[in-house]
Amino acid sequence: EAEFGECIKQLAPQNNWAPLWCTSHKMQELLKKYGVEYSDTPDKDLKHLVSITDCDYLVAHTGSIILSDQNTHNRKAYTEPDILLVMAHTNQIVGGLKEAMKNQKGRLNSHAITQSVIITGTTRSYDIEQEIVQGVFGPRQIAVFLIED
Repeated sequence: EAEFGECIKQLAPQNNWAPLWCTSHKMQELLKKYGVEYSDTPDKDLKHLVSITDCDYLVAHTGSIILSDQNTHNRKAYTEPDILLVMAHTNQIVGGLKEAMKNQKGRLNSHAITQSVIITGTTRSYDIEQEIVQGVFGPRQIAVFLIED
């Protein structure tokens, strides 16, 4: 995680991402530790709203990210930003959705998860001229930072 913290500390100002929008308590602690500027509320005046969070699982078969309210504490944290940054560990990679859902169900018994979402890339739609437009309903860019355990 140290390498991730240092990486974000450099990337945020280089890309004009400061302050990062972060609603994940675990991620906020990490950002504090490495001196990365963040806010727990979105700054709508920024040119690019960038949200950062951790996740529950990464699904190898589909390339999906599974988030729950245990991570984000706020649905807007992954639906409103232009750029979504996700931190994950290698032990969070599962083969398929079935395995992820089974694991998530097991977590329901010990944690109060009220909402989960599966993100498989940015949204894609066509405009009136049949040109593809990405990120119409959610982030335009998604980046996953994978940390080896």
